[in-house]
Amino acid sequence: MSKLKKMLSMVLAMVMVLAMSIPTFAANGKTEGNVATGTASDKGTITVSGVEETGVTVKAYQIIKAKYENGGKFSGYESLYPTIITDVTADDITVDSAQLADIIDATKVAGTEYAMTSTDGTTYTAEVPVGSYLVVISGAENKIYNPLVVSVVYKNKDGKTAMDFNEVDVTDTENAWAKVSDTPDLDKKIVEGENKVKGNTVNIGDTVNYELSTTIPYYGGNYPKFNIVDKLNGLTYKENSLKVTADGKELTAGTDYKLTVNEAKNEITVDFVVNNAYTLNQYQSKALVVTYAATVNQDAALNGVANVNDATLNFTKDSKVDGKDGSSNDKTYTYTFDIDGTADGSLTNELITKVGTTSSEQKVKLAGAEFTLYTDADLETVYGTAYPENKQFNGVVVTDANGQMTMTGLKAGTYYLKETKAPNGYTLNDTVYTIVIDATIDETTGKLTAWSISVNGATISGDDHTVRSTFTVTDDTPAIGTVEKIEIVNTKISNLPSTGGIGTTIFTIGGCVVMIAAAGLFFATRKKSAK
Repeated sequence: MSKLKKMLSMVLAMVMVLAMSIPTFAANGKTEGNVATGTASDKGTITVSGVEETGVTVKAYQIIKAKYENGGKFSGYESLYPTIITDVTADDITVDSAQLADIIDATKVAGTEYAMTSTDGTTYTAEVPVGSYLVVISGAENKIYNPLVVSVVYKNKDGKTAMDFNEVDVTDTENAWAKVSDTPDLDKKIVEGENKVKGNTVNIGDTVNYELSTTIPYYGGNYPKFNIVDKLNGLTYKENSLKVTADGKELTAGTDYKLTVNEAKNEITVDFVVNNAYTLNQYQSKALVVTYAATVNQDAALNGVANVNDATLNFTKDSKVDGKDGSSNDKTYTYTFDIDGTADGSLTNELITKVGTTSSEQKVKLAGAEFTLYTDADLETVYGTAYPENKQFNGVVVTDANGQMTMTGLKAGTYYLKETKAPNGYTLNDTVYTIVIDATIDETTGKLTAWSISVNGATISGDDHTVRSTFTVTDDTPAIGTVEKIEIVNTKISNLPSTGGIGTTIFTIGGCVVMIAAAGLFFATRKKSAK
C-alpha cells in the first residue's frame, strides 16, 4: 500500500510540473489550443527587393503592432490608425490607396520609424517587432515607387507558433502594394458632375471642367523639369479657375507652381520649377491633381470635327543630367453641332428649308420666316433662355433668301422648332417639329464615332415631316451616311376673287352716277328757291 501511495504521489508531482511548464513553452513559441502566442521581444525581418536605383532611402513605419498582455503573452493586433485602418489582422491587412495616402506623411506616422538597409543596392531589410509596416522609398529619380506594405506576423502551423517574414518585390505587378513605374503618366479627363469622361458634346458658350492628374517624382539634381502644357482648341481658359493639389493639399500659385496663360497660342502652362527650384519633393510618389475650367468659344469646330484639347506633361528622367527629358501626353475631345450650316462644305447645309406654295402648287424658297427653338415640349423655354452664353445663336432665327435657318453651336439633345412669324403674304405653319441631335462617343477614347439629326422621330426616311440624316466619323474625318432633307411649307394668302359678270359692274357704276346727279340737282334747286 505504501508503494502505491508513493507512485501516486510521483504522478501527481509530474502533472503539477507539466502544468507549470506550459506557459513557459507557450512563451517560447508554442500554442494554447489553436491560438498563436509569443512575447514582446519577438522580432522578424521584412524585405523589399527589386529597387534598381542607388542613393535611395527606404524607411518602414509601423502601422499595426502586436499586443502582449497577461505577463507578456501575445493577445492580438492593434491599429495605430484606428480611424483609418479598421481591420487589424496583420497577416491579412486591408488598406487601400486612399488610406495609405492618409498615413504616408512621416510627420503623421504614429508608429516607430525603421531604416531599411541594403548590401547590394537592390534588396533592403530591417529587423522589426511583430506587426505591419508602411514602406516608403524616397530619393529615386529614374523610377517612381509607390508606397507598399510588409508584415511580420505569427502563424499557427501544425499546432506551433511560427514567425512569417514578409518579402515584397517592387517589380511584381501582381502585388497590389508594390508598383513601380519608369515615368510619370498624365491622365486628362472632362468632369461632368460625378462623372469623368474623355469626350463630350457642348453648346457654344458652355463651361467645360477639366482634371489632369499624375504621380509626383523626386528630383535631387540641378536640372529638374516638371510642367504641364495644355493646348485649348475651340475653348478659352476661364480666368482664376485653376487649382492644384498635391496629396490632397491645395498648393499656392507663385510659391509651389507658376501659371502662364498664353492667349496667342491659346494654351496654359503649369510649372513646378519655380525660381530654378523644384517644389514637390516632399510629395514624392503622391498624386498631383490640376483642375481648371474653359469656355467653348465661337471658333469651335462643328459637326464631327473634334475640338481636341491636348495636354502634355514634360519632365526630366534624371535631374542630375542636363537634357535627359521625357514627356507624357493625353487628350480630350469636345464636339458641337449646327443645323443648316452655311459654311462651304457643311455636312448639315440645307437639311431644313422654308418654302411657300402658290395656287398653282409651285414651291418657292421663302425669306423672312421667323422660327423659335425651344428646349421643352411645352414650348415655354427658348433655347437662348436656357443657354444664354451661346452668342452665336439665341434661339430665334429668320430664314434667308435660300429659305435656310442656321442654328449654330448646339450640343446633342432634343429640341422643338416652331414657326412664330410667317413671311408677308403667307399663312403661319403651326406644326411643332421635334429635332433630336444624337451623338455616339467612344467611352475609352472620347472620340465621336457617329451622329444623326432626326426630325419628328424618324428612323430612316418618310414623308416631308419625318426624316433622319446620319453621319459617321472615320479616322477623325466626318462623313455623310444618309441625308434626308425636310421642307417646311407655307401657303400663300391669295386676294379674294371677283364675283358676277361685267354687266353687274356697269349697272353699279351707272347707279352711282345717277345718285351723284340727283344730289347735284337737289342742292341746285334749293339754292335757286332761296333767291
